[in-house]
Amino acid sequence: MRPDRAAYRSIERAVGGRRNALAAAMVLACLLLGGGGTSNPGMEFVLELVLPLLIVLAVWWPGRPARNTAPRISRAALVVTALALLMPIAQLIPLPAALWHTLPGRQPEIAALTLIGQANRWMPFTMTPATTFASFLAIIAELAVFISVARIDIAGRRTLCRIIAGVALVSIVLGCLQLTQAGGLTWSLYEDANFGWLFGFQANRNAETDILQIGILALAAILAGKVQQRDHVRASTLAVLVAAMLALALGAVLTGSRTGMALLPLTYLFVIWIMWPVIARRLSRAAWLVILIPPAACLILLPTEQVQHALSRFDGVGDGRWDIWHDTITAIRSVWPLGGGIGSFPVLYDAAQSIERLKPLRDIRAHNDWLEWVMETGVPGLLVLAATSVIILSCNIRALRLALSRGADPDMRATVIFATGTLLHLGIHALFDYPMRSMALAALVGTSVAMLMPAKAAPHAPE
Repeated sequence: MRPDRAAYRSIERAVGGRRNALAAAMVLACLLLGGGGTSNPGMEFVLELVLPLLIVLAVWWPGRPARNTAPRISRAALVVTALALLMPIAQLIPLPAALWHTLPGRQPEIAALTLIGQANRWMPFTMTPATTFASFLAIIAELAVFISVARIDIAGRRTLCRIIAGVALVSIVLGCLQLTQAGGLTWSLYEDANFGWLFGFQANRNAETDILQIGILALAAILAGKVQQRDHVRASTLAVLVAAMLALALGAVLTGSRTGMALLPLTYLFVIWIMWPVIARRLSRAAWLVILIPPAACLILLPTEQVQHALSRFDGVGDGRWDIWHDTITAIRSVWPLGGGIGSFPVLYDAAQSIERLKPLRDIRAHNDWLEWVMETGVPGLLVLAATSVIILSCNIRALRLALSRGADPDMRATVIFATGTLLHLGIHALFDYPMRSMALAALVGTSVAMLMPAKAAPHAPE
């Protein structure tokens, strides 16, 4: 090998390692600090400071390699980034009074400003500028994670699976402390959390069940890639994997999330899909334990008090969600077809809520991310969502075609199916809850989408 080529490849490896480390650090920070949600904005603010700090450290760390080795971001990733920024930026642009007075649902605001002589001032499109701007900052932070992951290689993606699985397993330990309140402590990072249930590093048990089930997929991806590369699987490795998966599945039940429990069979099917090359090989017949043990364990644990307590939540299926969706649709009509602005749900919902459906506790979310997005952004948001979905779906189909082809990299196959399962899981859960409003889960969405993106490699060294 020529000296100049050897030096170039040495720099390329250094740059790749730094990119992988940055992406890993950013995803880890999101999983640990991004679980507070709307009720705990303080930790999200800390996360929004930590992420740019990590970028600065990665860029200015001593011994920075040459800049011309940085890979280009794929066009699909750039378009998704632009679409994600489009709505909050457009909604924050100040508009003259003659324009914003014509927007739907602004009559109460006009009347209030008229009383103080401010009705002719310029106002942004959104009815809640402060929350829209806060959402804009959160979106920027999540896009930084997305772009960082889109630039890493297969080894970096495998590392991210390890981090996700590791955080999920550690959260089980933390959850056990939360359930037992060992030492008289709540063992929570947040003051407002679902106490009495397992919620780990999250404040919301529904977010925690997503973390745990995505951790199960990550464990399957790690093992599948390793076994296919080494052409064998140790019994001890398989036993540890199955035990870890069972722990995460049991933890998902102990969160008490009904939708999460209902989604466990889907997670199980994706585990089988990820592990199928291992299961189908004669050398790895023991991998059938991944299929046989979980159902058997479920039957054994079913009569236990803790599991029965979690399953008892299904007695209250539909407790209020249908009412929330009904009033949310009423609120959508009041600002149709342009929406009220990102973060405007509490204001619009309170104005539209039926008297007969009033409850002591205020509803701060629609418990349906897709419905809430329609309320906040209207037809423009639907167009942006449709365009983004088409891009992601096309990337997913292309990635699956490559990953399932003969001779494909085992780690690539495992991570692509992992990403597909993660997106499907969170997309379905968003029909009944609000996972996209958690920065931790939004980071996993960005990570999964980035794993489907075609990454363009750095230019080769000259011959």
